[in-house]
Amino acid sequence: MLVVDWEPYKALIEILSNDLIAAGQELNQPDLQLRRRTLFRAFFAQVEGETSLRKEFALLQHAERQTVFSEPELAMLREEQYVLANNGEVRVQPKFLRLTDNLRFSTFGSPSKRLPKPLAQVLS
Repeated sequence: MLVVDWEPYKALIEILSNDLIAAGQELNQPDLQLRRRTLFRAFFAQVEGETSLRKEFALLQHAERQTVFSEPELAMLREEQYVLANNGEVRVQPKFLRLTDNLRFSTFGSPSKRLPKPLAQVLS
């Protein structure tokens, strides 16, 4: 059974959440355009942090054989793609997912359907 120390994950979510809250509270200050940009950056950092956490945990589950993912799902979780080199060899190359695709996959795709309750509680 997969035993996870949730404290680092909780700490990450707490830091990102606190940054977002602080950025929202700064909207009352002058230089509103700068404050709005800061708020948007904090929001997207929160979204990307939670997305990364879901994918990381899904890979941990797979490594512990608690969940089985297909090769294409694993490639998406690892953010990899396969390309053919000039010499005919297959290479692994980083796959940069758009935020919307990454969010859709981690939130509504295979990984999210297999999340245990403890992780869902950490993310809420």
